[in-house]
Amino acid sequence: ERSKIFSKKCFKTNILKFLLGFIFLLPLFIAILKNPETLLGRAKYMSIFYDRNVWGQLWEASTLDGVNFPTILTRFFHNKIFYYGKDILKRWLQHFEWSFLFIKGDSVPPFYTPGIGLLYLMDWPFLLIGIYFFIKEKIKFYKIILSWLFLAPLVSALTFMTPAANRNFNMVFPLYLTIVYGLYKFIGFKRSIIIRLIWLIYFLSISYYLYCYYFQIPLKAADKWHYGRRQMVEKIVKLQNNYEKVIVTGKGGPAYIFLLFYEHYDPNLYRMTMRVDPYINELGWGHIFGFDKYDIPREFDWSKIEKSEGTLYISYNEEVPDVWQEPVGGKQLRVNILDKIYF
Repeated sequence: ERSKIFSKKCFKTNILKFLLGFIFLLPLFIAILKNPETLLGRAKYMSIFYDRNVWGQLWEASTLDGVNFPTILTRFFHNKIFYYGKDILKRWLQHFEWSFLFIKGDSVPPFYTPGIGLLYLMDWPFLLIGIYFFIKEKIKFYKIILSWLFLAPLVSALTFMTPAANRNFNMVFPLYLTIVYGLYKFIGFKRSIIIRLIWLIYFLSISYYLYCYYFQIPLKAADKWHYGRRQMVEKIVKLQNNYEKVIVTGKGGPAYIFLLFYEHYDPNLYRMTMRVDPYINELGWGHIFGFDKYDIPREFDWSKIEKSEGTLYISYNEEVPDVWQEPVGGKQLRVNILDKIYF
């Protein structure tokens, strides 16, 4: 296999593929060189190294040791290397916890399915059997598979939100390679009635997962899956021709994306009318002020926002009072709530 890869014909093909890939990625490389925040902005914000309070925590821990505690031990236990090393190890181990893998899964919506873990409960004995026979039989590439399994959560362990399912997609491959091999070895030693029982349990597990996914998520995490955004745009489309301006809250996600997507807005028209805030905050986030007749303020503050009888306002319930009346431009204006979308 190695000789084929480095043969004259394959070598030329691989070089060509590499050059094509490099050409396609060149704009990204240029953007990163011009502004490193293109690559590092989001990563810096999610990283445990972004915590600016570490020195304060180390100072507090050193102080609590007292003046009689040996200085050399204080310096050994209360320094950045030891602090980050312990923190990374703790976060790495969290990805192998029983509750995370088999019972609850990720605790942060929308990256979890209520009532079920990342793996089926039936998987755990076959995972252990698979690891055992990998090591015992020394099958081909077993070291790569097990190394892959244990190294996969390392990147996630460098972030402050752990354990995280959405940063552990790479665990899926070694996990199921190991589980399937364990299942294969187990079936080889058991009678048909045991095999049928295993398939029945897996069938029930899959059925329960589908029930949780299609029936529990819409009830328990509707807002986290942006329920109401499509309904919001449908109502705006029906009403907006009666108004000169539409002001939409930016709370809960970038509103312009939902307006463009569900309204099937012309991309060229959007590019011509979009209003971009030039300010980029320290976390790398920008803001679209709006496009066309839509205004999307950074903060939807009713006490400061423009009031006009020719404006349609879309906000969360707590952002606009149900009862409000004030004189504006010689006219007495009041809130007129046209409709409500729950969640």
